[in-house]
Amino acid sequence: MHWLDLMFRYIHWAEQNFPKGGREGHIIDLLKQCAKLFKDDQRYKNDERYIKIWIKFVSIYNFVTYFAWVKIINTYKQIPVFT
Repeated sequence: MHWLDLMFRYIHWAEQNFPKGGREGHIIDLLKQCAKLFKDDQRYKNDERYIKIWIKFVSIYNFVTYFAWVKIINTYKQIPVFT
């Protein structure tokens, strides 16, 4: 099992087991840590779990601009969600 898989499962668990979608379980800190940890790891560049983590992170921080979203999509355009 890879570290990303462990983080992804833990984030999902926190969302399910803490009130308000994991926000009270410091879900934003987990998402931020995961996003930073794997950002330069080429193994996860087009991993659907990683982009889902970014989407969750972005959805909590509602200040993300259109251009940031386009950059994310272009970075992960090989993932079936965006094809």
